[in-house]
Amino acid sequence: EAKKTELILLDELIANKAANVSRQIYSRVPGLNIWENDGAGVQLGIGGRGLSPNRTSNFNVRQNGYDISADALGYPESYYTPPTQALERIEIVRGAAGLQYGTQFGGMLNFKFKEGPLNKKIEVNSTNTLGSFGLFNTFNSLGGTVGKINYYGFYQYKRSDGWRPHSGIDQHNAYGAITYNFSPFLSLKLEHTHMSYLAQQPGGLTDVEFYQDPRQSKRSRNWFEVGWDLSAAEFNYRLSKNVKFNNRTFHLSANRYAVGNLGSIARVDDPSENRNLLKDQYNNWGNEFRTIIHYPLFGQKSVFLIGNRVYFGKTLRSQGEANSDDTPNFDFINPEEPDDSKFSFPGQNVSFFAENIFNLTPKLSITPGVRYEYIDTKSAGYYYNEQLDIAGNTISNEKIEEYRQRPRSFVLFGMGVSYKAFALLESYANFSQNFRAINFNDIRVDNPSLTVDEHITDEQGYNIDLGIRGASPGSFRYDMSIFFLSYRDRIGNIFRTVRDPRFAFDSIPKTERYRTNVGDASIFGLETYL
Repeated sequence: EAKKTELILLDELIANKAANVSRQIYSRVPGLNIWENDGAGVQLGIGGRGLSPNRTSNFNVRQNGYDISADALGYPESYYTPPTQALERIEIVRGAAGLQYGTQFGGMLNFKFKEGPLNKKIEVNSTNTLGSFGLFNTFNSLGGTVGKINYYGFYQYKRSDGWRPHSGIDQHNAYGAITYNFSPFLSLKLEHTHMSYLAQQPGGLTDVEFYQDPRQSKRSRNWFEVGWDLSAAEFNYRLSKNVKFNNRTFHLSANRYAVGNLGSIARVDDPSENRNLLKDQYNNWGNEFRTIIHYPLFGQKSVFLIGNRVYFGKTLRSQGEANSDDTPNFDFINPEEPDDSKFSFPGQNVSFFAENIFNLTPKLSITPGVRYEYIDTKSAGYYYNEQLDIAGNTISNEKIEEYRQRPRSFVLFGMGVSYKAFALLESYANFSQNFRAINFNDIRVDNPSLTVDEHITDEQGYNIDLGIRGASPGSFRYDMSIFFLSYRDRIGNIFRTVRDPRFAFDSIPKTERYRTNVGDASIFGLETYL
């Protein structure tokens, strides 16, 4: 109500669903910036209103209503993208979604899976696709309804050699869900998702190399592996026609490994040198509870929503040396104590939120909302501070232990107004405060040339939408709006000159990168759909 929303119905969409071609799937959503990182559609990268599309990290990304990103607080990047062939719809709510769904300026992106058909005990579908550059995709689903039980599951296998050498991908994806309807008023749904893929990475090119031959590759030893396991339970209970409860409990166990020559692309890859290995492991769980109450007011039916969220995340991140061969070997040479760094990032979040749709007349509604957040982000571990001479020889290699903690709490407010003159014309406006929590890279130091501001704060701001929309049955639909996004305290790196602590003289300076809140951004524009 009064929010900027988009709904993508996949059965009505003409697009390459086997390869998850995001430019086609999201072509009807104005204002998105899209990166396509691979030709097989394994990784989704979209951003809205000038925000970075990198792994969709500026959206709160969900599946069937629960989080699927690496860590919704400290590392909100999404390495897992549900296969389009398994989806019923994709829901997008812009920045005003932050009041109900939490962090991120871009808003909320929710993938809603299909369910088994209600009128069949069993239905089997198989879709097999061949494409250029060795693309093969097989998608097979099974679903139906038996008595009070509805079930749906699928298995997908996808491979591709890629457009460039050393860019092959091999992916497995499986999902299963079962819903037991105790009565028309009470249901319980259990589901599990597994995804894993192995990708070889051809590395970047300099401008000159790209113009010479954009298909060449200078890296043959770089590999990337992702494993994603999601479990969830959803409980729905309708106490009466006016009161409904919803509870979602979810758990993520996942990993992300990268090995290879991860230095500057201008540097020649020496096959005898050890490779660099980065390993992340994620273990998160959370619970969201919502209550929706319909009640009469001013002769109209108004709606009250109240809920809370509890979330615990823990990421283990290690960096060190791996062997020098060209195979996807993700083992450290020193497994007990990696050579570069090893950190643990525990975090917790407790929040409460409420919104109310006041239908003042059959045409006019006002929707205020509020959200309280408590966030505690921690960092504990070590890194090695290596000092080199001019010739590149190691002078010293000091192990530095580090512990940081950043607890904080705050309140967000929002307000929406909608006036429905008639079916073809609705005027709407909303204002909503937003925030983006400090992530792990903002509170840890594992590089002697980088210093983090001890007083670094969360990024804050607000979204404003003002627009008109409407539809005539079956033939015409439009949505035209202007927006303003205020992004304050944006985090970034600057260079500064400070005294070198290795010398006693104040006159000997050094230049270092300094990570802090560097400034504010104001983004405004026009979004139209016809």
